[in-house]
Amino acid sequence: MINDIPTGSDEVNMSLFADDSAVYMGHSNTKVLEKKIQQSINIIHNWCNKNGFKISLNKTIGVLFTNKKKTPKINIKVDNESIKMENKVKFLGIIFDRTLTWQSHIEYMIEKCKKRLNLMRALTGSHWGASKKSLLSIYKALIRSILDYGDVVYSSASRKQLNKLNTIQTEALRICCGAHKGTASIALQNECGETPLHLRRLENSIKFGIKIIGSINHPCKAQYKPHWTDSFQTPLNNSYSLYYRTSDFIKSFNTPIVAPSFPSFPPWANPKIEIDLSLTKEVNKKLDNPDYIKQKALELITKHTNNLHIYTDGSKTADIVSAAFTIPSLGIDKHFRITNKSSIYAAELTAITEAVLWILDNDDHKNIVIFSDSLSVLTSIKENNSTSRPDLFNKLMIHLRNLKHDNVTLAWIPSHVDIKGNERADRLAKEALSLMLVNSTNYLELHEVAAIIKLYILNKWQLEYSSDCRGQYYKSICSVVTTEIKFSDADRQIEIQITRLRLGIANTNYHLFKLRRHPNGLCDLCKVKDDVAHLLLECNKENIANILRNKCALFKSDFNLKSLLTEGYLQRAVFSLIKLINKGKIL
Repeated sequence: MINDIPTGSDEVNMSLFADDSAVYMGHSNTKVLEKKIQQSINIIHNWCNKNGFKISLNKTIGVLFTNKKKTPKINIKVDNESIKMENKVKFLGIIFDRTLTWQSHIEYMIEKCKKRLNLMRALTGSHWGASKKSLLSIYKALIRSILDYGDVVYSSASRKQLNKLNTIQTEALRICCGAHKGTASIALQNECGETPLHLRRLENSIKFGIKIIGSINHPCKAQYKPHWTDSFQTPLNNSYSLYYRTSDFIKSFNTPIVAPSFPSFPPWANPKIEIDLSLTKEVNKKLDNPDYIKQKALELITKHTNNLHIYTDGSKTADIVSAAFTIPSLGIDKHFRITNKSSIYAAELTAITEAVLWILDNDDHKNIVIFSDSLSVLTSIKENNSTSRPDLFNKLMIHLRNLKHDNVTLAWIPSHVDIKGNERADRLAKEALSLMLVNSTNYLELHEVAAIIKLYILNKWQLEYSSDCRGQYYKSICSVVTTEIKFSDADRQIEIQITRLRLGIANTNYHLFKLRRHPNGLCDLCKVKDDVAHLLLECNKENIANILRNKCALFKSDFNLKSLLTEGYLQRAVFSLIKLINKGKIL
């Protein structure tokens, strides 16, 4: 019933989510705004009275969004009682201030995150506590989720405001690593596999923009277009529109995109196709002998001797993708080129779809079996669901529904075990990679585009990481950025010590000297600058450098910081020696 609530005037828009709603309108004349909004409020109030609802004046707030220093007075009433007019309002968890600087919302997020940082601190110490993996899981669930919520909207805030959120991320990652203050944020991000927040906001913005483009009736379709304010920005102000922020990726991406849509008929009405996965219980491609696997596959094929055999396959090299099917008994070979950057799953699904289309055009065959080596595609059909390519899957279901008889069986057979039909389909698919034009599936879906966006963001992160003057020591150990945790250990003491050495800031004399807690920063024995490099590669204290040099020679590794702090057997040796010379304390 709530979805039937009227918006009122044609120029007034409404946002509705459950029992939270807002009416809004833009105009240069405040008198026109007041009149139109009042008309809408009156219509909504009358509808509420008629249907047994009541507008709560205590929870109803009006905000006039303007850059003018003096806010014009607006008086809007509900049942002769004026609505409170304020400078900010919280709607669906986001605080909108009247100038849309997002300062209030960012301060609200920071305050909320600080309490959760204290929770992380309570869970770990330098010698005990949760591991880096566990702490990162807590960070993602309790803190990063707050920073992600609404970031597509508040990305237009100034750099000064957004940089405040970077402090939250850096502090959280420092707790996860057990690192000292002053550790470079770019080193912490790469060590923990956490994308910088500005790139994470860009990734979420692009995903949202792609969803708008791929959806026919998306409610934000009209807003996703160039805005005149984008032409009047300064280096100090980055409040660009969503379209502008995502335009670099969108312009470089010229492939049609399709967002998920409602299928033509409900899932329970999909045709029940016989799926034969019996071979999965009898063979194991990783463990069983290829000859045994081939024999089992031939036994399955023999069971369908009286059926027409169709073999399907897909192929992919770099960004080029293709599909094919063959009917050996009829001498029919078909191959197809599908849109670039598709997944191999899409190729296998396309191959089956094209085979079914051929069956529809040649319905004189009563019993048909389609052999595919894609277990993931056949499992999707059996489970009546596909999260990777839902639109293509729905098209296949429509084609299967159009079959006149339940005469088609889908069966799984293992690949590359010298089954003639399967090998022939494989060769056809590889040949199709050289086709110049796309002659089958010519679009991507959101799940596949998300992987491309992730790679795009990873490349941007790598460029920023390589060009940043900070964290040079850590770059010598880890020069490539990834979203994986670089080092973890079940023993929290080892984890913290090795991580501090990897990050380049440990309690050496030189680091203590910079904190004014050591007179000269020199090694007590060697009388040279006592940093991590000296400690592990040159120091004569307890003969640590020679011991580590011999360890590297024993394991045939180079004697340098990268080997000592990245190879597991050497990391243990480093920890044992430091624990010895530092009397059990962590540097």
